[in-house]
Amino acid sequence: MHLDIRGLPISTASAEAAAAFDHLVKGYLTFRADTPDRLAALLEADADFALAHCMKGYFAMLAFKQAVVPVALQAARTAQSLAADATQRERDHVAALTAWANGELDGAIGTWESILRAHPNDAVAFRLAHFVNFWLGRPSGHGRLGRACDSGVVGRHPELFVDPRLPLLRP
Repeated sequence: MHLDIRGLPISTASAEAAAAFDHLVKGYLTFRADTPDRLAALLEADADFALAHCMKGYFAMLAFKQAVVPVALQAARTAQSLAADATQRERDHVAALTAWANGELDGAIGTWESILRAHPNDAVAFRLAHFVNFWLGRPSGHGRLGRACDSGVVGRHPELFVDPRLPLLRP
């Protein structure tokens, strides 16, 4: 078990995989073109890391195309099969991915919001909930995210969530 850069436990035994996970999340949050390579490096570092497979499914779903849903569903099944020793937060991410891939967007958003109430510095849950709310045309969903993160971590540490050079994404 390691801690990610945000202080959240992640269930990989590999320091290399923990560093690769942080590198992947940073790439995702800062819109890096090499994010798929970062994911491949993470999966190579620990092929049994459930959250890595969950991230693979999340990235497939970000395309919002029906053609990638089978990839996301397979990633969710793989993550679920590896999640026995995962943290509850990681298992919740797998549940959110499963809901999203099954077309249960409100269920996925609700799960991310639940994650954020317990772990307000989970940047992946924050970004994905924001993304899906945006694509659903729900600006009110952004207010719920703020309430889910009521500890103020986002405001005190925006660098944990977004690239501060991107003014439209500042909390």
